[in-house]
Amino acid sequence: METIRPIDLPFECHRCGHRQRAAWSLVTRVSADDSWQQLRAVLEVVCPQCGGSRVPALPAVVLEGSDDEVRHTLAVLPPGIDDLGPLRDFLPPEAITPLLPVPWPAGPAAGRPIVEAARDHPETAARARRNRIMAGLERLLGSPTAHDAGRAVADCPELRTPLAAEVGAEWVALIPPEGDALGQAITRLLAELAGGADVATAHQRYLDDSTAAREAIRDAALDHVEWLTAHPDAPVDEWDALAERTQHLFGIAGDTDELARHLLRVGNTLLLRPDRTRDDHARAAALLERSHQLAATLDDAELSAAVASSLAHAIGRTDIPTETDLRRAAALQDEVVRGQRAAGDPAALAMALTNHAVVLLRLATFRRDAAREETLRQGVTLLEEALPLRTPERDPLGWAYTAANLAQTRRMLGDDDPAQAARVQRAAADIFAAAGETENAVEARIHLGRALVDRARAGGADRDALLAEAAALAEQPGNPLQLAQFAQISVRVAEERHGRTPELVEPLATALGRIDPRWAPDEALSTAEQLATLHAELDQWPEACRAYDHCLAVQEAVLDASPDRGVRLDMLAAAPRLARGAAFARVRAGDPTGAVELLERTRLRAFEAIGGDLAAGLSLLTWQQPTLADIGQAATPDCPLTYVVTTPGGSAVLLVRRDETGQVVAEAHDSELTSATFIDLLLDVGEPERGLITAQAAGEPVHAAVERLAEPLGRLLQPVVDAAAPDRLLLVPCGPMALMPWPAARLRDAPVISVVPSAAAAVLSRRRIDAAASGRHTGRVVVFADPARDDVPPLRGARAEAERIHAEFGDRVVVRGGAEATRDELIRLAPDAWLLHLSCHGYNDPMGYEAMRLLLSGGDLTLDDLRAMPRLRARLVTLSACQTGHADLVRLSDDMIGLPVTLLAAGSAAVLATLWPVHDRATAKLIDRMYRELARMIAAGEPDDVPLALHRAQRWLSTQPRYRHPAYWAAFYLLGV
Repeated sequence: METIRPIDLPFECHRCGHRQRAAWSLVTRVSADDSWQQLRAVLEVVCPQCGGSRVPALPAVVLEGSDDEVRHTLAVLPPGIDDLGPLRDFLPPEAITPLLPVPWPAGPAAGRPIVEAARDHPETAARARRNRIMAGLERLLGSPTAHDAGRAVADCPELRTPLAAEVGAEWVALIPPEGDALGQAITRLLAELAGGADVATAHQRYLDDSTAAREAIRDAALDHVEWLTAHPDAPVDEWDALAERTQHLFGIAGDTDELARHLLRVGNTLLLRPDRTRDDHARAAALLERSHQLAATLDDAELSAAVASSLAHAIGRTDIPTETDLRRAAALQDEVVRGQRAAGDPAALAMALTNHAVVLLRLATFRRDAAREETLRQGVTLLEEALPLRTPERDPLGWAYTAANLAQTRRMLGDDDPAQAARVQRAAADIFAAAGETENAVEARIHLGRALVDRARAGGADRDALLAEAAALAEQPGNPLQLAQFAQISVRVAEERHGRTPELVEPLATALGRIDPRWAPDEALSTAEQLATLHAELDQWPEACRAYDHCLAVQEAVLDASPDRGVRLDMLAAAPRLARGAAFARVRAGDPTGAVELLERTRLRAFEAIGGDLAAGLSLLTWQQPTLADIGQAATPDCPLTYVVTTPGGSAVLLVRRDETGQVVAEAHDSELTSATFIDLLLDVGEPERGLITAQAAGEPVHAAVERLAEPLGRLLQPVVDAAAPDRLLLVPCGPMALMPWPAARLRDAPVISVVPSAAAAVLSRRRIDAAASGRHTGRVVVFADPARDDVPPLRGARAEAERIHAEFGDRVVVRGGAEATRDELIRLAPDAWLLHLSCHGYNDPMGYEAMRLLLSGGDLTLDDLRAMPRLRARLVTLSACQTGHADLVRLSDDMIGLPVTLLAAGSAAVLATLWPVHDRATAKLIDRMYRELARMIAAGEPDDVPLALHRAQRWLSTQPRYRHPAYWAAFYLLGV
């Protein structure tokens, strides 16, 4: 089950009338076995105001089948609505078909496969009959012999019915006037079959008539090609209409070779239009893709190479090519290189090698570390092969193009000689300019400017002259992207001249003014963040706030505008500390309210890109434009909300609570502790056992690392505890603070601490607790204990945990242990669990969310599995496994992306997770005590207060002599309330 068209829609609760916006799954693809109950998890919308739900809340479309073949298309409509209405405009092409309207099933029917509703629909049989006739007609018309025609009619006897003539008439109506003779032949064939004529005789007559008709159609198409070639400057609408008509004619004539060549010509024409639109570009790419498919069926290496080269150009020159686009373009260029090697033309081979390397150069920008270096070295190899084939004397323009790209690629690898690079780029710029290649000349000057600054950094008597030349180059004109790159050269020149001093402010501000963020968002973001951090270093906090606002505006514009997941993630990863820096600047500028609102607004923005089907739950975990009053909903009289922010310049703990008058207020508590302080406490390369992350990576005990963190964590939180004297504290840790063991913080009068990814998540968690209240006494408790694995040691305490849970909750408990604790079984049982306990090994990489998983029998439960799982209704999910609480520390550090947040998005009210490999017996004791406390609360008619139950269990374990050290109990933290 997969959401293929999520959209953001206004939604009004049918119960309370509350207006909100919902991330709605307009189109969902299902398989033959998916049931209505599974679809419910996708189409159910829960009102955040009253907790009511309805399925479906809005009209939806369900597709059954693959991308290549959609077998059934259903319109699932809420009561009182009989059509999709304006939502039809948002449907993808595969969903724009006659829709079968079906109601949501009630009772036992909800467990039936969705496709049964399509199969039982009265229109399905009629559609199936027409489809059979269409397939039979296509087979009949393509039959080369009387025998084949006879088999086609025998297999589809409906070809002899009047309905076949009706279907054929629809087909004939699509044939252009040039093909009237062919249409008449098809009509005559079907009429003769309907009249009982002999198949062989009727088919032979059709072949005689259609052969001559197809020749006439081909001749007409070639005449059109001649006109199109002679009139490239004809009005666009007229030229495009005839090109499309010609394409249709070649297809009808069955001339694959001419069709492939025609598509290539039209695609290239569209790409070369001076006023080319995005639609032109997209159409060119589609035509070239089709031409490439056709060329692959022909034995014509020259045509295949030409089409592959044009298609690679089209794919690589999209407005914002994705990594997938560039991988495809690189594969196509490799195909061209292989073709030119076989052809033996040195000049053509040099061009193909260089074009391939240029694509790899762009592809390397999407890759990191070893993958990036390998991609760049592949480019160097190609360019080094191409350069001897292009000399400045024989092919100056080709030499300039290859030599300039080779110098740039070596620079990206750090293998270049700045002086040699400058000489090459200067020569290339002169050659391009002399040849009228303005764009390439400007690009070479950009690389020349960078090489000059690189040379200046090495020092020497000519340093000032080199910087002056680079500064002069940076003032040259260019397109918006080139102007942005020139502006960044001017910044590098200013940094060399002034360093991080007040004199650098003006050059940075000037450079920022030259960059158009619509064309160069990466450069705009980078330059604005440089300016913001410089203002912060100079204690110019109002100016820092304005610069940070510019950064956020650039970032949010890209996030709102780009449909590509990779582009959005890269934009967030380009400035992972941005929201924290901006919030800290507001604190220092005396605006704690602005800081709190900014932090809440920027929480979990990466989740929309990676969440898959769970992205529909994102709107419930975040607020787009929250006010302090909105955020204050998360704070209760005995439990204020606290954001924890660390930056290179210091830290701030932002307290949100209600004052004596009931008004929501925000107050800031500064600290001299910096982000570097806490990063050092997490990552200590020299002494790994002293860093919380490095100790785990080295397989060392974490005792020393946890002990080192207790005092600074206490120093951060103690002012808040002293100011508010709370019984509880709800933390929103930002950046690396999400990996801190908060229960270990050394505090006087320590409150009950739990963690949430956002204020919105806290509000949602409380509403889900109310929704799950009916399960307190009867809801299923699902336990997975010690899955059978050969690659990890057994968890001896896991079975004991399961037994103790069974002792507390009795027959409500369903246990799966050993070989029964499989991924598929968990996916089956989890959605109906009130309490879900997973006692298993886990794997988390704090440097990247992609690797996070739970290790189960026969396979792992990954983030992808959680995204696809039906919605959870659990009061608590306990991840009693190692390191299940880790979040991405580097690329998406402000989003807490990991297993716990994913489970919140999947529907759980709270998640209990761990930050390091936990001691087996200590964990069994702690979990036993926590569930005992929870069972006691339920038996006494008290609320199921999970944070308090965990707090009491941790306090109790800390009194046991053997387990007094926080390394035994502080790894567990609660996400949610």
